[in-house]
Amino acid sequence: MVVAASSVAPQAGAAKETIRWKAVTLHRNGESYNKWLWFQEEAAKRTDGRLQVEILTFPEVGLTGTDVLRVIESGLISIAEVSTGYVSGDFPLIEATDLPGMVSSIDQSRELYDAWLEKVVVPNSAAMGGKVYSTFVWGSIYLFTADPVETVADFRGRKIRVFAPAQARLIEELGGEPVSMPISEVYSALQRGVIDGMITGPDQINPMAAWEVTPYVTDIGIAPLGAYIVISPPAWDALPGDIQQVLTDMQAEFTDVGWSTGKANDELGLSIGRDHGMTINIPANPALQAQLRQVAVEDIAPWWKDRAGAEGAALFDEVLLPIVNRQN
Repeated sequence: MVVAASSVAPQAGAAKETIRWKAVTLHRNGESYNKWLWFQEEAAKRTDGRLQVEILTFPEVGLTGTDVLRVIESGLISIAEVSTGYVSGDFPLIEATDLPGMVSSIDQSRELYDAWLEKVVVPNSAAMGGKVYSTFVWGSIYLFTADPVETVADFRGRKIRVFAPAQARLIEELGGEPVSMPISEVYSALQRGVIDGMITGPDQINPMAAWEVTPYVTDIGIAPLGAYIVISPPAWDALPGDIQQVLTDMQAEFTDVGWSTGKANDELGLSIGRDHGMTINIPANPALQAQLRQVAVEDIAPWWKDRAGAEGAALFDEVLLPIVNRQN
């Protein structure tokens, strides 16, 4: 059961009150979790202890992920991570920054997210469940397989775990079979041969002991996994004006921390993978890169524009396409 988001308690001997927020993160794995420790510490320090943040995970508050928007809107939690996959069904414009073949680094992804946040996401905050406060990145996203992937032919007939519509489309176009399942079930599915590989990030290498079931890591052009931090409207509206200003002043720094910890996730995870003998093909061989780029341009981009409609396609061409063309 989800517990109430925030509470206000009088401080003994003080005229001002202590506000208690519940911040909800997907998990505590990897370096990305450290952004919440930074937020917790800075919020308390910059408000002289008046804003206290408790950090919880989705399972600890009874959330699965897709229900997070409803809970944010209701005010049962104060601030939370919102993955693009949670809202792309109702708000397909959100996944434009994560389309395969668009970017090849976290820095490039950050540029897309910054532009899309300003032009598209903030103006559509209602679809995000609350006040869109920040962006961050969990890290880069790669293909992990039991056998080598060197050409497009190697995808044929392989069952690959995906977690976003654009990833499913890419695997289908490459001749594979996309499979959707929670990350908690993936290891056993790989072990039993139910699936042949997974799309995920280096932050999962150590928690999953990925080297045991997927010793090959290949860059197939999927964008780094960014996401958003959203504040519950009731939690924000209940804050005194001076604390709202403190959090506003923290926004840019929090975003920087969120992207730098994602980079650290990559470095740590891939280092652990190498130490355990994983074969890491980043970037992929030039021939495979060219084939993947062709699929992205000729199929993925037109498919997404159909999903997003004429307005979404126009925004993509106006806001993101100039950045993508400059980067590539």
